[in-house]
Amino acid sequence: MSQTSALIIVLAAIFTNNILLSNFLGMCSFLACSRQIGTAVGLGAAVTFVTTATTMINYGIYHGILVKGAPLLKADLTHLTFIVFIAVIAAFVQTVGFGVGAGVGWALAIVLMAGLRQKMGYSSVPRPFRGVAITMIITGVMALAFMGFAGMVSIQ
Repeated sequence: MSQTSALIIVLAAIFTNNILLSNFLGMCSFLACSRQIGTAVGLGAAVTFVTTATTMINYGIYHGILVKGAPLLKADLTHLTFIVFIAVIAAFVQTVGFGVGAGVGWALAIVLMAGLRQKMGYSSVPRPFRGVAITMIITGVMALAFMGFAGMVSIQ
């Protein structure tokens, strides 16, 4: 795998397939912790770390235990050693690429929301739209903005 394709995976995870704005994953913590930029940056870093680490662990579990013919089965698969080594290297690069990209994309979205919510503190938002209502409207507009990147790259 080339560095270019790894970079494409990272950028696609941040913009095209943003886990928050395209799949609405992590919405509760996004709404609860997007009031202050400092909190948003900290939580964004935590989500980036967790998605990266769990992506690697899940990949190992899936291919080590769940897939038919996995190395943890009693079959003798030593003749596949070099292929497995190459696959592990390629998977590690892709897994970290998506894990980091997904976390950074989520972090970008929450930091942008925190900045907007702080600015709204100085604005006169109509009473019916204050709180969660305006936050959901802004989240929808942000999702539309991120969807503008959708035609560039897609992860399947």
